[in-house]
Amino acid sequence: VFFIEMRFPRRMVYYFGLVPPLITHKGFTTRAFEFVAIFEKKPSLVGKQYKGIQIYNIENLDKIAKAKRIEIVVLTIPKEEVAGVYEKVIVAGIPAALNFTPVRLLPKENTLVKNVNFFQNLETLTFYLSNF
Repeated sequence: VFFIEMRFPRRMVYYFGLVPPLITHKGFTTRAFEFVAIFEKKPSLVGKQYKGIQIYNIENLDKIAKAKRIEIVVLTIPKEEVAGVYEKVIVAGIPAALNFTPVRLLPKENTLVKNVNFFQNLETLTFYLSNF
């Protein structure tokens, strides 16, 4: 998904979770991706900025997603929060989700999903390193 060159900038949102440095990776801007918002539920973070990107309350996802024309959400949250946040993504009408959580999500309505199981990929690499 991230290696396809796009003619138009893709506006993305990030649900603040396990990998904040992901949003500052230079590869995104060179490939026409732009993180435009971060969502969080912790009151101590809402209203602040991270690397120049505003942190919003997750309860405002629907309103902010429409205002900023967000097309992709990147999920890096604890598994206990996935179902509730994914439902908010669907309600907000965000058309695509890149899911780094351990919970496998299925596409719903008009939302595409790409599941990336970080630990499964590490286990696969470890297997190949041990056997080849």
